[in-house]
Amino acid sequence: MESILAYILSVVVLLIWFNAYRCRKTGGLFSPIVFFAIYYAYYILYPFFTSTGDIYSASKYDGTFLLLLGAIVSILSMLFGFQHYRPKVSLKSNSIYYSNTKWLAIWLFIIGSVSYFSINGFSINLVAVQTEFYDATQNRLGHSDQYITLLISLLPASACLFYASKSNRLYIILVSIIATIIGVMGGSRYRLFMFFIPVVVFYHLYPSPKKVNLKIWIPAALFFIFSMAVIEKTRNYGSGLDIDKLVEVLDSNPKDIKASEIKGVYYFSSKVMDAYSEEPLIFGDVFGTAICLPIPRAVFHNKPDAQYLRDANIKVLGTDGIGAAYLNIVEWYLALGWLGIILNGLLLGAISKFLWANYINNPHSIGAVLYLSMFDGLGYILISRGYLAQEYVMFVYYLPMIYWVTLLLLKFRKKMCKATV
Repeated sequence: MESILAYILSVVVLLIWFNAYRCRKTGGLFSPIVFFAIYYAYYILYPFFTSTGDIYSASKYDGTFLLLLGAIVSILSMLFGFQHYRPKVSLKSNSIYYSNTKWLAIWLFIIGSVSYFSINGFSINLVAVQTEFYDATQNRLGHSDQYITLLISLLPASACLFYASKSNRLYIILVSIIATIIGVMGGSRYRLFMFFIPVVVFYHLYPSPKKVNLKIWIPAALFFIFSMAVIEKTRNYGSGLDIDKLVEVLDSNPKDIKASEIKGVYYFSSKVMDAYSEEPLIFGDVFGTAICLPIPRAVFHNKPDAQYLRDANIKVLGTDGIGAAYLNIVEWYLALGWLGIILNGLLLGAISKFLWANYINNPHSIGAVLYLSMFDGLGYILISRGYLAQEYVMFVYYLPMIYWVTLLLLKFRKKMCKATV
C-alpha cells in the first residue's frame, strides 16, 4: 500500500512540474507550489525509492503509510488553497524602485552582516582542528541574541537588490561569501538554502522571466547538494568544520558521500506519526510554544520550551540526545491531527497565491519579485522542519521584516534628503 501512495504522490508532483513547465514563459517554474513539490520529492520520495535500510530500525514504530498519506493530503490542500483563494490586495512595488535599489542593498547588507557578527564574532576560518562540544540549549531559537542574528535574513534580499541595480557583480559575490561563511560557521545548512534559492529565483524572474539553462543549473544543483552532504558529515555547530573529518570525507569515494539527514528526517517523521497516531492531540504545547516564543523568559519565566519535541525523541528513539527532526506536516498532525495537515496546506496555498498573484499583476516590480523569491527559499523550512515556533519566526524575518526594514530605510533616506535641501 505504501508503494501505491508513493506513486500517487509522484504523479501529483510530476503534474505540478509539468503544469509549471507549460507556464514557464510567465515564470511558472518559480511558483511557490513548484518549490513545495520539490521539497516533498527531496524529503519523502527520494528516500522512499532509494533507501536501503531504516537508520532508526531499533525503534518499534513505522508510519510510512501515514507519512505518505499526510504528504498527499498536504500538497492537495495547498493546491486547493492556491486555486480557490482570490487575493484582492496587491503589495505592488513597495516603493522599491531602480533608483534606490543599490542604496537599499548596501544598507541591508550592513545591517544583516553586522547584526550577526556583533553577536557571534567573525572568523574566516571555516574549519576547526579540534571538535568542540556544542550545547544546543545555549543557542536555541528564542534566546534573546537570536532576534538580532536572525537579521541575516536581509542578506539574500541585499544580493537580489544588488542584482536589480545592475551593480558590479563583485557586490553579489561579497554578499554570497559572507552568507556562506555564516552558514558554514554555524553548521546550519538551511541558511545556505534560504540564501541561494531566493537569489537564483530573483535572477530568473527579474526584470523578466529567463530561460532555465539546465546545462548550468543541474550540475550546480548537484554540486550544492554534494556540498550540503559534506557539511553535514564534518560540521561542528558554532565552530565551522572539523578539519580531520573534512580530510577523511574528501578522501573517500564521492558516491559514498550522501546526506543521511534526508533519511533521518524521513524515517523519524514516519515513526513519530505512528507513535502519536492514537495519542491525544498536543495543540496546546505546539501553539503555546509558538505564541510565547517572543516573550522574554525574564518576563515569563515558565513559558513553554518545546518539551514536546524532546518527548517525541524519547518516545520514538528512547533518548533526547540525538536531536532528530521531523517534517512540518508531522507537527501539524501532532497538534490537530489530519485537520491540522489540511489547514496548514490551505494556509500555505493561500500565502503562495497572494505572493504569486502580486507578482503576476506586477511582473516588473522589484518588490513583487523579491517577496516571491524570498518565500520560495522560506518554503524549505516550512516543509522540511516541524517546529511551528521556528517557522513563525522565520516567516516574520524573511517577509514582513524585510518589508519593514526597507520601508524604514526609505523613510530615513527621504528625511535625510529633505534635511539637506
